[in-house]
Amino acid sequence: MGNRYGIEREWMGNRRKLYFSIFCLFPIYSVSIFIHSPMPFVFTADDFGQSEIANRNILDLVRLGKIQRVSIMVNGRFSKGDARELLNSKVKLDLHLTIPLLSRSESQETSVGRRSAQFAYFYLSGRTGTKKIETIWEGQIKKFNEIFGKTPDGLNSHEHTHFFPPYFKITLKLCKKYKIPFIRCGSKNILGNGSKIGSILKMLNRLDKKYLTNRELRITSYQLRVTSYDYVISLDWISNLKKFLKDPPRGTIELAFHPEREEEYRLIHDL
Repeated sequence: MGNRYGIEREWMGNRRKLYFSIFCLFPIYSVSIFIHSPMPFVFTADDFGQSEIANRNILDLVRLGKIQRVSIMVNGRFSKGDARELLNSKVKLDLHLTIPLLSRSESQETSVGRRSAQFAYFYLSGRTGTKKIETIWEGQIKKFNEIFGKTPDGLNSHEHTHFFPPYFKITLKLCKKYKIPFIRCGSKNILGNGSKIGSILKMLNRLDKKYLTNRELRITSYQLRVTSYDYVISLDWISNLKKFLKDPPRGTIELAFHPEREEEYRLIHDL
């Protein structure tokens, strides 16, 4: 009997020590969570596969550790060696969704107004309807898997077309179907008020958020942990990069840029 009580007292004593240890360690653990601040900028190189210049400049920035994400055009031009180097790097590999019909009809010299009119015409005429776009984008996800042996780390799009609300809903649906954990959208806002494109995307972003608060999609996002950074901005919307980097809004900002443009490549290279 005495031996049994002795064992119980020893067990109770050990349990108190365990509770005390947890009590002492918990504040430290809690502080490590709440004081940890994520890096304010995530640099994403868009348009890998667009051209040899784009590929070369992006791979150079990857080797230098200047970027955290690369957006890949799976129907673009790149070698197996280029794909292998990206896969072996530590950067996140996103799928840069494209709409072939729009890519053929648009160029950087085309005005924002004309591109918007073309986009509306193709959509309203049914040539880029939602069923067609879903089929095209799902095919690109499958091709990404064939090339890299995995699903993309995230989804975004050429010319920001996935921000268009009917296409944004498709993008979320594909995230759910293929368990893709990231989408470029800016959970708080789109930056770049001085840019026409930035202003348009800011408006679309407000409309897109109704899908993020939709019950079905909210549950999907929770289960899959689909995330986005707080803000999104494109480098060509920024008039003074150094000034912007010194005083950014509070939160994590995805800064997308196009390394095939020499001036943008140099700006990031020299940071």
